[in-house]
Amino acid sequence: MAKAPGFATSSLLGLLGLAAGYLSQYAFNVSAARVISSANLAGKVFQTIAFVQFLALLSRAGLDRVSLRTFGAAHGLRDGTNLTDLWKRINLWVLGLSVLICGTAYAFRIPILTALKLPADDPSLPLLFFAGPFLALSFTASQALRGVGWVGRATVAQLTLVFAPPALIIAGMKLAGGISLSTLILIFVGFTAVAAGFGYYWTLRGIERTVPKVDLETLSTATTSTRIPSGASSFFLLGLLGYAQAGLEIVLLGTWSNTVEVTRYIATARTAMFVGLGLVAIASVLGRLYAAAHARQDLKEMRETLDKAGRWALSFAVLSGGCLLLGHQLILDLFGIYFPNALLCFGAILVGHTVNAGAGGLFLLLQMTGRERASTICLVAATSIAMVAYWFLIPAYGAVGAASGLSILIILWNLFMAYVAKREYNLQPFSSRLIPSLGMLLCSYLAAYWVKPIGTGAILAVVIYFIAALPVVWTAFLNEQERSAIVLLLRRLKK
Repeated sequence: MAKAPGFATSSLLGLLGLAAGYLSQYAFNVSAARVISSANLAGKVFQTIAFVQFLALLSRAGLDRVSLRTFGAAHGLRDGTNLTDLWKRINLWVLGLSVLICGTAYAFRIPILTALKLPADDPSLPLLFFAGPFLALSFTASQALRGVGWVGRATVAQLTLVFAPPALIIAGMKLAGGISLSTLILIFVGFTAVAAGFGYYWTLRGIERTVPKVDLETLSTATTSTRIPSGASSFFLLGLLGYAQAGLEIVLLGTWSNTVEVTRYIATARTAMFVGLGLVAIASVLGRLYAAAHARQDLKEMRETLDKAGRWALSFAVLSGGCLLLGHQLILDLFGIYFPNALLCFGAILVGHTVNAGAGGLFLLLQMTGRERASTICLVAATSIAMVAYWFLIPAYGAVGAASGLSILIILWNLFMAYVAKREYNLQPFSSRLIPSLGMLLCSYLAAYWVKPIGTGAILAVVIYFIAALPVVWTAFLNEQERSAIVLLLRRLKK
């Protein structure tokens, strides 16, 4: 029976996998923006993909998070009894719901596209609706794979297989003489199906190889139930509201502003999501660890994991955030767009992602320990306030307004969850390194504002910052044991 890797190894694998996945998504966005000569039309494609991702979220109905919590608890208690049957049932539910939801959306595509201010008579854009069921299945598989400890394959199923092959094919066809919008969309839809198939197969293999089948009554009863697993309804609402952090602002931006601002937002604020990559990578491990610690009622392990997650996530946020601020003009050059307020947009979104990193994955702690309702209430409150912010900021400031509204939402949600964690578990959620991290990023922002590095100067500024910040992060954010574990892991990877 294979054993899941430890925190350091899993986090590094998750970071490498997510870096490859987000780079694949980034490459797809760049390729699409380059192939589609009009920034306005490119924005329409990105807006439609964001809406299809929303349909996929509806289709998962919270079952992706149920998979993560159930499989993580099973992994912690070393009991995989009937997990295979549970996995098949979850896939049937997701498939049925996704076909129903996406099929209905396709049938009513004209009023939907009109409401989103997209061209209703364009025969190409509605083809993206067919990607909805596959995106729902592949994301559900990625959460289950994280539950059994296969974080690398989870990212491949969720992102890399979806975006990397289309990006390469689109770029190749562009060089060979051109590609139509319909062909671009069909290539994307085809690889979402490939990702869903691999995700389903890998999860079955992961259950067999990492979780032994021991007949413990508690988990056996839970996994053989024919009902939707406990917590799915709360997770569904939580996921629905969580869409406000990963897509809603794009739809609102295209509706309340214009699609040129959508392209600018994709190039800036979505690029700034790399700052949160450290936390997302660690979250690949955290869900399983929190669920297992809660199943064993080990509060000390939960507290230590939260503290470690915050420090590690902030380490990556400080290193990557400063580099993005100083090198932001290089990113705009990749997309080939003009955006005079790009630095402000980067700065606005970096604040939210850094605070989120410093919280150490509070959202997963509450969700994996049976407090998903409290997390949902916190998100409802934060989203309500953020919607007001979106209403005022997006029409007035476009992409900068969308980035500012998203940061407000992220910060408020974490503050509300911090209160719940303190009350329920007596935890101190925010890392003591949060304020110094924000200070380092502020210095980078001011340097970028005053110096305005471009071309070779921007590359040099990024290199200087990284060299200066790395020893600070290495000594001040990580303890001696963690530094030793990273060095040992890197030595193993070298061999």
